[in-house]
Amino acid sequence: MLGLAARGRNVASGEFQTEKAIKTGAGRLVVVAEDASANTKKRFVDKCSYYGVSIFFYGTKEELGRAIGKEYRSGLAVLEKGLAKSVKDLLEKAGYADAKVDLPPDAGEDWEEAGRAGPFRGGRAKDTSRKNLGHRGGTGWER
Repeated sequence: MLGLAARGRNVASGEFQTEKAIKTGAGRLVVVAEDASANTKKRFVDKCSYYGVSIFFYGTKEELGRAIGKEYRSGLAVLEKGLAKSVKDLLEKAGYADAKVDLPPDAGEDWEEAGRAGPFRGGRAKDTSRKNLGHRGGTGWER
């Protein structure tokens, strides 16, 4: 099923793309290799718990990569809702339990429909003015 999702470009693979998918709200389900480092596992569990995304630990890095036709992958995110539900059902049927992720207290059944829009969904606000850029030693971000 992961291979089908990958062929349809509905998978973000690798640590950085998976983390980006979680943060932007595009990731519907995260799968992390069981042999990933403790730091990687903790980072994904923390991100998924904050943004309310389901997370599973499955197989090795090699198995995850092979499932989507790539090399080693320590984590991946399924981006499409229907595929994520299918993959989740298959993992649960195979005996893998969803790592417990705490949803916000006010989250109901419509949490998925609302797009799990965490407080940072729109992106980080930053100063885009270009004052002093390129002269007088300024970096462009000072006032």
